[in-house]
Amino acid sequence: MGNCCSTSVARLDRVTTKLDLNGRVVYVKNGITNLSRDVVDYCVPDISDVFYTGLKRPIYEPLDSNPSERHEAPIRNFENYPSITDYILTKDLWRSRVVANSTLSSRYCVSSTCIGFGIGGSVRHVLEKNTQHPYALKSLRTHVSSRRKLTSVFNEVAIYTQLDHPHIAFLHEVYQDNDACHILMEYCRGNELYDRLDNSKRFSEAYARKVTFQMLLAISYLHHHGICHRDLKLENWVFQSEDPDSMIKMIDFGFARLFEEGVPMGGMHGTVYYVDPEVIDGCYSEKCDIWSTGVIVYMILSGSPPFRGDSDKEILWRIKRGNLKFQGTRWSSVSYVAKEFIASLLNRNASKRLTAQQALNHKWLKQEMAAYNSYKIPKELLETIVAYSKKNALIRAITALIVINTDRSAPMEVYNSFMSMNISKNGVVTFDEFKKAMSGLISDTSEISNIFTIVTFRCLTGIHYTEFVSATYEYFSKLNIAALAFAFKKLEVAMGPPVVLDSLLSIYGKSFGDVATETIFSQMDSNKDGIVSFQEVCFFSINHNAQFCQSVLGESQYTLSLPNTNTAV
Repeated sequence: MGNCCSTSVARLDRVTTKLDLNGRVVYVKNGITNLSRDVVDYCVPDISDVFYTGLKRPIYEPLDSNPSERHEAPIRNFENYPSITDYILTKDLWRSRVVANSTLSSRYCVSSTCIGFGIGGSVRHVLEKNTQHPYALKSLRTHVSSRRKLTSVFNEVAIYTQLDHPHIAFLHEVYQDNDACHILMEYCRGNELYDRLDNSKRFSEAYARKVTFQMLLAISYLHHHGICHRDLKLENWVFQSEDPDSMIKMIDFGFARLFEEGVPMGGMHGTVYYVDPEVIDGCYSEKCDIWSTGVIVYMILSGSPPFRGDSDKEILWRIKRGNLKFQGTRWSSVSYVAKEFIASLLNRNASKRLTAQQALNHKWLKQEMAAYNSYKIPKELLETIVAYSKKNALIRAITALIVINTDRSAPMEVYNSFMSMNISKNGVVTFDEFKKAMSGLISDTSEISNIFTIVTFRCLTGIHYTEFVSATYEYFSKLNIAALAFAFKKLEVAMGPPVVLDSLLSIYGKSFGDVATETIFSQMDSNKDGIVSFQEVCFFSINHNAQFCQSVLGESQYTLSLPNTNTAV
């Protein structure tokens, strides 16, 4: 993609590449700038080049090519051809979703029928062979003619694997074969926002307000983490189910990229009706997502886009002109505050346009915000979090593995509790927010701090949604034989059977939270033969989880001789 404003840099040993203000690729070797491509050889990016605010920064530009792709050699002609794992986080539980030692067809039945299309690939329906659980599968071709297209594929996956929010369709697993990168996603049965609008022609103001608030929650989360979607439209929002009250979720990160505050982005991306006028100029900020959201809100309240024309050229001209009108009988029943809200999102001056956080706090959405903030978190749910923090590290690790890789349909009490606890509504519960929620149950700040540290196994800056669901898992579900077998299968797939220390290291990295993975493995390996069997995992779980023990006793087919493994981690 052309980028007239980006100054992001990727290191290639002693050679770096960047784009100047004219969009040319500039090579810097030993501190000397050179416009010649002869000074650079391609290699996989160093990991230190792709970390940014806790997320791995994908490489957004071809590392040794001109802006034109016409003269690029096919990617397969280059040595050190990168794989998706070069673009994902270092080894931890999040990276475990990138499956390297198994094939998609060995675990899933893939339908030949397309259920949708996204940037770069089709979307199909798949079923897990053992559980028959449905997923959506997006396949992105990696056998492409240029590095630019290949890195675009990997950028999408690299960004998507980091996202963890209830209003973003969850990525469960990623497979890569010789021709494609396959993204296994949460299957949302409720169809696109486009379809729902097409069926109803336009939404009531109350329903539009609810949908808008949920969309802005996801956008606020993205922008808080320095990610810009760049292609928000009706088709890129889907409903979790066909229920009229179903929550909405963001999809398709084919044009997404990381941004730095104050550093403009370039390149024209998106869909014509939703394009920010500054995108047309080729130099813009993350507020292009806010403009697109304003277009969507206008459309769901009126049934038509704010800027129309007989051709793309005319539409773009009208967008640039920016003559926003609320005319016709369809707008007569819409409140003034709703129109003012839309106008504040569609302000042609991006510096005066609302941020996602400001939009969430706009008076039009006051009722939605109040409903989230006034929700009373059940005492039993908070007690479940406390109990989770006292469990053995292996039990917590297994629970997290189950939550990451299975259905995301936690009950509304869990969702509402998370949103109520997250006062800032940026998708990450801070310690101060957590302390405020727990203060009615626990008065000791140091104890609350210890619980917070244990729950935040991904990073210590805050509690993400998956961490919250893991901590509240026993509030709505049971750790049983079937769930344990699923987690054990995931451990087997990681490095191939049998399960050894490297299997756990590939899933959890060097530690899970503050507990070393080697310590967890040692506790599992009761006979100290260097291999963990499913029976050993069951023994360990029975000894360290009373609820699981009751579950096993209720299953008459299991009669286990229990060794003494009561050592705590």
